Amino acid sequence: MDTRSARMNTSYKRPAETRPAQTNVFPRADTLPVGVVLMRALLAIAVAALAAIAIPGPFVSAHVRPSGVTYTREIAPLLERRCNACHGTGAIEPALDTYDRTRALAKVIRDQVLEGHMPPWPAAAGFAPLRDDPRLTPPEIDALVAWTDGGTPRGDVPAPAVGTAPTSTPHALEWSVPAGRPGSVGSERVSLDRPVEHNTWINGWAYRPSAAGNVYEAIFSVDGRRLGTWVPGQREVLFPAGVAQLIRAGASIVVERRFQKSGGRESPGGTLSLLMGAPGRQPEHRELQCGNTTLDRDAEALAVQPRAASAGDSIEVIAHFPDGAIEPLLAIARYQPTRPIDYRFAASMPLPRRTTLEVRSSSAGCAADVTLTARSKDAPGRQR
Repeated sequence: MDTRSARMNTSYKRPAETRPAQTNVFPRADTLPVGVVLMRALLAIAVAALAAIAIPGPFVSAHVRPSGVTYTREIAPLLERRCNACHGTGAIEPALDTYDRTRALAKVIRDQVLEGHMPPWPAAAGFAPLRDDPRLTPPEIDALVAWTDGGTPRGDVPAPAVGTAPTSTPHALEWSVPAGRPGSVGSERVSLDRPVEHNTWINGWAYRPSAAGNVYEAIFSVDGRRLGTWVPGQREVLFPAGVAQLIRAGASIVVERRFQKSGGRESPGGTLSLLMGAPGRQPEHRELQCGNTTLDRDAEALAVQPRAASAGDSIEVIAHFPDGAIEPLLAIARYQPTRPIDYRFAASMPLPRRTTLEVRSSSAGCAADVTLTARSKDAPGRQR
C-alpha cells in the first residue's frame, strides 16, 4: 500500500453502526455521461432566461440596498428639467412622462447618462458658459444612479405632471404652423397664414410642435431676416435684458423645415409664438465663413451656431481681442449635422471693436452664424 492510501485509511471514521446510510441523490458531474451534463447546463440557462422575462425591469431583491432617493421627490423634477423637453408626453420616444415608463428604462437611462450619450449636447465643456445646457450635474447623476441601484422607489408624494407644455403663451402673437411632408430634397419652405398687423417689439420667441415628428431643424425668418433656429427639445428663446427685435407691420413669416428623411411620413405642425415686450437693442445675425472676421464696432455676442462641412468634423469659434488675449467661445469635437443648435451664452460676451472672430474646423467649408447686438453703455468690460 502506498503512502497516500495509508494516510486515507488512517483518517477518522465514525463507527459503522452509527453511520447513517447515505443516498446519492445528486450524482457527481464527473460520473455522468457528457450529454446529461450538457442538458443540465442548458436547463440552467433556460431557467435564468425565463426568470429575467418573468420579472421585467429593476426590482428590489434581498441584495439591493434601498435608496433614500425617490421618483416623486427627486427623479420626476430632474426629468422635467433635463429630459422631458425631448422625452415628455407626445414628444420623442421613449417617453419618460410616468413612473412606470421611467422605471422600466431606469438602467438604460443610467448607463446612457454615465457614458455621456444623454442628454445630447455636442458643445465641449470648459469654455464660455451656455444657456439651456441639459447635461446633468454631478449631484443629479449621483441621485439618478442611487435611485436606479436602490430599487427605483416611487415615493409617497404625488409626482408633478411632466412633459406637458402650455397650449398658449400670455402676451404673445401666435401663428399656426401647418403639417408638412418632406419632398425629394428633404426640406420645405412654408409661409405662415397672415402678416404681422402692427409694429411689435418682441423679447423672445417659442415654437411648440403638436407632436413628435421627423423635423430636426426649423429656421424662422421675418421679411427675409433670420429670427432663429428651433431643434427638438428646445425651450423658448428669451433675449437678454435690454435686447428686443422689432417686427414691422405687414411683415411675413417663413419657416424652413429640414427632415431626417426625404419623402417620409407627414410631419406634424405646431405653434409659433412671438413674445411681446419692451423696445431694446436689436440682434443682428452675421454669417461668418471659415477664417477670420474683424469687427468694426463694439458689440456683444449673444449666440453662435457653428456648421462644419461633414459629420464628425471638429469646429471652433475663437475671439482674438485687440489687447492680444485669445478666448475660445465654443468648441465641438464631433459635429452632428442633425443637431444644429443655436448655442446661447449665459451672459452676453463683450467684443470690443477690432476683435477678430476666427472660425476653424478640421475640414474646409465651415461657417458660423453669430448673433450680435450693439454694446450696451452700461455693460461691464471684458473680464480677464
